[in-house]
Amino acid sequence: MALINDRFNVSDIIGDVGESVQIVDKSSVTYNTRGDISGATYTYVNGTGSVQLMTAEDIEVQEGILKPQDIIAFFDYNDSSVFRSYLKVGNIISGSFYTTASSSEYEIKEVIQNPGHYEVHGSKL
Repeated sequence: MALINDRFNVSDIIGDVGESVQIVDKSSVTYNTRGDISGATYTYVNGTGSVQLMTAEDIEVQEGILKPQDIIAFFDYNDSSVFRSYLKVGNIISGSFYTTASSSEYEIKEVIQNPGHYEVHGSKL
């Protein structure tokens, strides 16, 4: 009997069309008296995922779940546990997804643990 995670495994898809992504974890944030960030500790971890850029034609945008230029990224459940531990709301996904000139950055807004993979929604910064 196959495990349910095997039925929803995205490792083959990520292996075929995945791209390198970097997760930026912002912790130990301090604020000044005006409420601006005055300091933070950043941790950078690298992994591979499949990133989809949303357009006005996508159903998630039409239903109001996401906005145009937001992303949905898929990450293999079997990726390193260190990488997975940084998939959390408020962290940043960074990479050259649709442009070679510069890196794009997206703030993680939602992390959904599905059988076999993680689905991450991000908003462009």
